Amino acid sequence: HELGHCVNIALTGNPEVVPEDFALVTSLIGVNQDDCDVSEFFAHCFAMSLLIEAELLSADPFETVPQNHKQMFRVYFQHKIQNL
Repeated sequence: HELGHCVNIALTGNPEVVPEDFALVTSLIGVNQDDCDVSEFFAHCFAMSLLIEAELLSADPFETVPQNHKQMFRVYFQHKIQNL
């Protein structure tokens, strides 16, 4: 989770502002950015993108989040990090 905040800072320079294109991710899963702390949600999504690894599944506190959402988070963060 905390690494997600670091990724956010690397991408935007501001821990409170997420990349503009993150709005697409939230809209695809039906999350209204106005109803949540977006920078915290961004960090949670980053954590979920890593916790899909088989050896980390037992440590995943986000069990109720659909696997396809976590896979989408993985693709999103891979793309963002590769284009830093």
